[in-house]
Amino acid sequence: MINIIVAPGIGEFNLQNNKFTIEHKNITLNELLKDLIIDKNQVGAILINGIPKKFTQKVEDNCEIYILPILGGG
Repeated sequence: MINIIVAPGIGEFNLQNNKFTIEHKNITLNELLKDLIIDKNQVGAILINGIPKKFTQKVEDNCEIYILPILGGG
């Protein structure tokens, strides 16, 4: 099982539907974003168990994935 948390501000996700669990698949984070219909250009970082990962990283079983938006500011 994979726990996914999508930060507010990404795609159609909001505070009511931003946390969910899916079955583990042998896919990369890029492929996961496609499955979730999330535009990669909206994503600033993806954390697996709190550690930043590249989009080419394979999804691990029994993990928590946090998808963060691009942050702005100055």
